[in-house]
Amino acid sequence: MILDGGLGVELTQRGFVCSTAVWSGEAILTRPELLVDVHRAYLAAGAQTIASATYQLSHSALRALGHDDAAIDEVFGRGVALAREAIAAHRAATGSAVKYLVAGSLGPYGATLAGGSEYSSTPYLEPHGLYAFHLAAEFDGLEAGDVIGINCT
Repeated sequence: MILDGGLGVELTQRGFVCSTAVWSGEAILTRPELLVDVHRAYLAAGAQTIASATYQLSHSALRALGHDDAAIDEVFGRGVALAREAIAAHRAATGSAVKYLVAGSLGPYGATLAGGSEYSSTPYLEPHGLYAFHLAAEFDGLEAGDVIGINCT
């Protein structure tokens, strides 16, 4: 199975400027058409699985941007929907019959804190806390994907 590539890098190369702690997840909110274009480029390059662009998102980060719980679930779901939109557009343009998958993307706990925390052990969270962090809130809206992609560094 071939996965898509570095979404944040590709978005940036296409002119996306991230101005918040939600990194490439901000494209779901502000540049959905660009996000679909990048997904389509990965499909054209041979990707079979597209991630939902929700790697950096968390309930706490989205609350800090002014979103309530219902809106947060919608943002996660919108990431999956945009990936599906890209797949549909790719199929329409190419006639491809490949079975593409959408991965609802979860980043490491540290990634949701921003500031490079995913590359260090600060702040440390016990394993049961990590489990609770991801299960309590982060899957909301991602269940529409075919799989859950748990990214780690």
